Amino acid sequence: MVLTARGPRLIETHPHPGAEEVTQLLRLAHGTDVLAHALSAGLGLPAPVRKPPATAHAGLRYVDFPPGGGPPGAADALAAARALPGVVRVQLQVPPDATVRRAPTGALHHAYVLATGPTRPALTRSLDRATTLLHAPAPARRSR
Repeated sequence: MVLTARGPRLIETHPHPGAEEVTQLLRLAHGTDVLAHALSAGLGLPAPVRKPPATAHAGLRYVDFPPGGGPPGAADALAAARALPGVVRVQLQVPPDATVRRAPTGALHHAYVLATGPTRPALTRSLDRATTLLHAPAPARRSR
């Protein structure tokens, strides 16, 4: 909607569930499956039963790389970030060997980390560590 001199005006509408990572976050944090809710509402079926949250805390952190850079040592960084306690998913949205041309716009990001934790500090540590690994410079390769 846009507010015009004549009042509010509808420009566009396209309701849809959030991105996959948001859907996963809601499922982990609240036990809510928004896709199941959307389908049941659209088909006139009873609402799905809400499951207890899988964890005390869940969080999502988007990661962006500076223009001219990219995911350094992506394969190793991804494996290390995914192995961290509490990390549920690390998803790279650009090719591992890509060079980023410009900063992302809108809701587009280069990567994201989805994590859980028994406490907020534990969750924050998992997100911070995974993000740091994704931004760490690739180890220098020895020449022979």
